[in-house]
Amino acid sequence: MNLVPKIQAILFVDGGEVKKTKLSKILDVDMQQLNSALGVLRQILDGQGIALIETEEFVALRVAPSVAEFINDLYKEDLKGDIGKAALETLAIILYRGPSLRSEIDFIRGVNSSTSIRALLLRGLITKQKTSGTAGFVYKPTTEALAFLGIKNIKELPNYEKIKNTIEKLENNAEKEHNTPDDGN
Repeated sequence: MNLVPKIQAILFVDGGEVKKTKLSKILDVDMQQLNSALGVLRQILDGQGIALIETEEFVALRVAPSVAEFINDLYKEDLKGDIGKAALETLAIILYRGPSLRSEIDFIRGVNSSTSIRALLLRGLITKQKTSGTAGFVYKPTTEALAFLGIKNIKELPNYEKIKNTIEKLENNAEKEHNTPDDGN
């Protein structure tokens, strides 16, 4: 049996996001074969009511961006309520910066982000993951966040590379300043 229908069936039955490494293991294929099959599935679904949504780590079937507004209008009552400016700011940091600790998000925003993170978690726009060697959780965008924004890949975000590079430079400069000893002058 062809790999593409198997992937589509697994994603449909699961109903959520599936780790690419898990798919690779289930299907007994390497990541190159999996990515190739995902590319074919993405093309098959292009222009359809559902789309293949990917992060670097996960993949899922979601409502296609082209019909998202229609579906949102259809289910408006369930989607009532604005997530707020602070939560959008927090989501933008996680999207552009990549996996982030709450302390890193707080540093960039200059305020406590607990409430915003909680709102994003409740809506399924971010996920938290315990990592070894760090205190706390790392927050990552979900495929739901990408679908919510109407994109299929995080690199489709406006000015993605430019903003990501700017964030990295700012963090590197802040780290250098923090590690530079104060000579008292």
